[in-house]
Amino acid sequence: MSETGKSERRKTNAVTGISLLVALFTPVGISLISNPSGVFVGYLLWLFGTVFIGSPIPIDGGGMVPPTVIYTAGILLIPLIALRLLFVLQIFRAYNGRTSGRAALYVGVLSELYLVIVNVPNYISRITATFSAGSIYVPLPILLLVGALLIWRFPPFVPSTPWETPEESESVFTPAING
Repeated sequence: MSETGKSERRKTNAVTGISLLVALFTPVGISLISNPSGVFVGYLLWLFGTVFIGSPIPIDGGGMVPPTVIYTAGILLIPLIALRLLFVLQIFRAYNGRTSGRAALYVGVLSELYLVIVNVPNYISRITATFSAGSIYVPLPILLLVGALLIWRFPPFVPSTPWETPEESESVFTPAING
């Protein structure tokens, strides 16, 4: 493998690793839950549960609720987990020359739109009835922003021919021209 092939492999591994870490260990959104009086309580949505981040309602004489993990939102997050991991896979494929960076970013946008699409009934009920009880999920596009920044800063391999791979980008083989 040539030096260019090794550097492409290192770049692929680094970008994919960073994307996977961001996909697994950053919050995916915020769940805002309100009661009929309009007081909001916030939950950070993580891939493997939600973390309750506090209550504006005083408990036991004015204290805040300590952060706790609530796993009931796991069913909602299963498709989101699949879409975020699909985005990481698309980034990996883009850096291996099997798809474009733009196609990978389209998958990233779709993975972030999941919480908005799931929330359409809640948005409609908020418009028709002000201060109604229920929750609203607001996506935090951290993975999309990091993926777009990595693709912009470290552009993926673009083959010059349809069958060229990153390892063959600067081949030592050059055909002899007999004259």
